[in-house]
Amino acid sequence: MNRLLKPLSFALALLLVLAFFPISAQAATGFSLDKNHPTFTDTADHMLSMSFRLVYNSENSVGESITSEQQLNSLGITNLQVKVDDLDGDEALDRVLSSDTISGLPVNGIFSFNFATKPDAPNGTDYCYFKITYTKDGQAHEDEFISVPFNITNGVDSGSSNAGDSGDSGEIYNPFQPQEEIDKDKLQTKYDITLVSKPAAQDKMDGTVDLRLYLAYQGNQDLNDAPISYIRVEPVIPEDTKNFPFELDSSSYVKDFADLIDVRDKDGEIVETYFDFPFRVKKDAVNGTYAIQFKVYHLFANTNLQETTPAETDITTYVQIRYGKEPEEEEKPEETPVPDPSTAILLLEDYTMNPQEVKAGEEFDLTLRIRNTSDRTVTDVKSTLEEAKSTIVPVNGTNSFFIERIKAGETVEKTIRVRATPSAGVEPVSLTLKNEFVQEDAAKTSQDTFSLPIVQVSNLSLDTPNYPIDCYQGESFNLMMNLYNKGKTTLYNVSVTFESDTMSADENYYAGNMESGSTREYDVMITPNADASGQVDGEIVVTYEDEDGNQTEKRTPVTVNVAAMDYGYDDMMIPDEPVIAEPVSTGFPVWGYIVIGVVVAGAIAAVIVIVRRRKKAKVDDDEME
Repeated sequence: MNRLLKPLSFALALLLVLAFFPISAQAATGFSLDKNHPTFTDTADHMLSMSFRLVYNSENSVGESITSEQQLNSLGITNLQVKVDDLDGDEALDRVLSSDTISGLPVNGIFSFNFATKPDAPNGTDYCYFKITYTKDGQAHEDEFISVPFNITNGVDSGSSNAGDSGDSGEIYNPFQPQEEIDKDKLQTKYDITLVSKPAAQDKMDGTVDLRLYLAYQGNQDLNDAPISYIRVEPVIPEDTKNFPFELDSSSYVKDFADLIDVRDKDGEIVETYFDFPFRVKKDAVNGTYAIQFKVYHLFANTNLQETTPAETDITTYVQIRYGKEPEEEEKPEETPVPDPSTAILLLEDYTMNPQEVKAGEEFDLTLRIRNTSDRTVTDVKSTLEEAKSTIVPVNGTNSFFIERIKAGETVEKTIRVRATPSAGVEPVSLTLKNEFVQEDAAKTSQDTFSLPIVQVSNLSLDTPNYPIDCYQGESFNLMMNLYNKGKTTLYNVSVTFESDTMSADENYYAGNMESGSTREYDVMITPNADASGQVDGEIVVTYEDEDGNQTEKRTPVTVNVAAMDYGYDDMMIPDEPVIAEPVSTGFPVWGYIVIGVVVAGAIAAVIVIVRRRKKAKVDDDEME
């Protein structure tokens, strides 16, 4: 009997442990941050460059770093897109200088973004959130997020080292793994709960809408199976309900776990869950699509409202009203007729620029030739130069000038000093010259549009190379350098080589095209020649082309001290032949010279003493006399 009780008691204890501490056999799936690669640079001019790679985690294992399209294809992933999340309210990051979205996999899988940081950003660690969307095996994934850590070093000291601790580690959180003791407020974030993409809800002919809110926890569409101890969902009712399409005939629209509805497949398995919000459409609601806002509050498992603040997530879904009122047609404003240059009285005949080639950021003289094409004189001419994007601005502060009169058929020249802003030339610069004048006591107008060729200056910045200054003959060392496109235009065919008579690189680097604000990393192994010794020199050579195909070359010197390999033989004595000692003649003994020296020294001392005594005695006799 005792033999049966022991295994039974052990099995019962194991069942109790599994009941109280459930363990999931699946790992969190989706993209996460490759912790071995994130790099960042915070400059003194408040610009932050950030680069990172992604890892895709399957259901049963943690994947490798994604560096090629072949890896994505093998995983069945297409349409990959990484986008910077909303920066509103961020303490450190002000705005995105580069494009905020990267579609597809960049070269070597390195995603690079540039940001302008706030001058008063607190020094320390912070996090930037990125939204990842992709299609896997034909199914769209639109609500995955990662956080990438970075350090602010050129901000202000806040006296606290906790800046940015509200971020997560950049990985998809797996709630079933053993966790260390952490702040329970950090167990839930606003990114845990996401909206499952579904077609917009539509009203019925009876004037009702069955609005279903399908939610997922970290991709899991069955909230019953999610590690959540509390959830509350409620629509956001605007203070001004004039444009809200629903009647407010209920005192509360709050939903919780008790209101969760399960959707099962033919085998009875839960495949997704949703909250149902039945609304009644207003009788005067106008047909169209309406955005409906929801607030979702949730707590992680083993936490409660008494000791933990729920995470708050904003969800937006859409409702289409089809059986309401048709929208009233708005009266279109009368279009202002655009003057025809061929019939205009005042016509811009020509213009010149001095200098002829103007670069962005430079000042230049713009001379306009205005001709009166009519057969009568015009007076009180006011001409205004306008540019929609303000990339051409006047130097003296005004963009208007006056001409007293222009006779029939006469051409008048007017020169104004203007400046092309640093952003001029990124897109074609289009200016409009508007003229207001009087002819025969009647006020009239005319205008002309023309383009200016402004040249954007390429600005490829090279970081200080990183390499050891000492090495041994024949041994390789790592050479790294970052490249930054700080210009406003794309650089083409960017390539990096290493030139030296005494050293060689293991490969050349082709960076391809670099968009404005993007970065690249040059990373090679350098090997000194076998006969190299002492100080040896080389150069990193970077070449690139602008939009017109003009090639530019930049060189950065590299100097290292090469030492010969020490095998430890220098201190060893290897005798060539045995040395035979020859007899040495003794002659006068050494001790004899020592005795003679002592005697001479004693005699000299005695003479000195006698002379001093005689001088003293003579002085005493003179005093007595």
